[in-house]
Amino acid sequence: MKSNLRLVLSVAVLAIASLACQSIPFLRATETPTPTATATATITPTAAPTEPPTPTITSTPLPDTFTEENPDGSTRIIDMEYGYTFSLPENWLVLEGNSSLQEQLEDFAVENYPNVQDAIDLLESQGNEDFLRFMAMDLSVEETGADFLPNISMAVLGEDVLGGFSLQELVEISVETIPRMFEGSNIIDQGTFIHETGDEFGFIVISLPSVSDAQVVVQQKQIYIPLPGIGVLTVTFTTTADLYNESVAEFDEIVSSFSLDN
Repeated sequence: MKSNLRLVLSVAVLAIASLACQSIPFLRATETPTPTATATATITPTAAPTEPPTPTITSTPLPDTFTEENPDGSTRIIDMEYGYTFSLPENWLVLEGNSSLQEQLEDFAVENYPNVQDAIDLLESQGNEDFLRFMAMDLSVEETGADFLPNISMAVLGEDVLGGFSLQELVEISVETIPRMFEGSNIIDQGTFIHETGDEFGFIVISLPSVSDAQVVVQQKQIYIPLPGIGVLTVTFTTTADLYNESVAEFDEIVSSFSLDN
């Protein structure tokens, strides 16, 4: 049971990461406001307004992870270390994983769910220091004034963390245990499916209260993708319950674009 708990705690860390990204200010600051010109007397020269700095992530991306723009404006994300790629629509802001981003997400997770500290320590002690590979946010929803943007996190759980459990066992353990960890959460759906590549993927769909606003209910769809000889790539999609049905189709298309190149 101890191994089961460690595994589920690790999966929970990844679920929390998608909630945590809403709390980090620079993830929402995607544009720099244009300075407003003011009227000046013609006899007095006026200095050009100074453009305020755009918030940035200071640490460098992980080695062997990068993005490139496709001809149609979508973004292709590439993880050379683990050999997989995805394509995301042009309205998605993609962030490559780095130590600064991961540390802030971990701090948020521990502050709101103290019992996940052991899971974070476990992930990092077993060669998973950089388990968070990519994050992405759907900026098109921001135009509606929504406070919670649909987002995706991608992370890798190594074979040591999985403890020899099969894909089906991973799904079953998560379904059994996650509701006990998140008060007010419910499992909506779970199972496995055959991807376009011919490989079997696992999934669960969860509803749970948002940490930042108890009045907001979010839904997550978490996909488990086996990486032979490595472990499992988890892809977690999070949005508010009222937007889930209309936005999950786009997430499913993103999952369909998955390719394993090694």
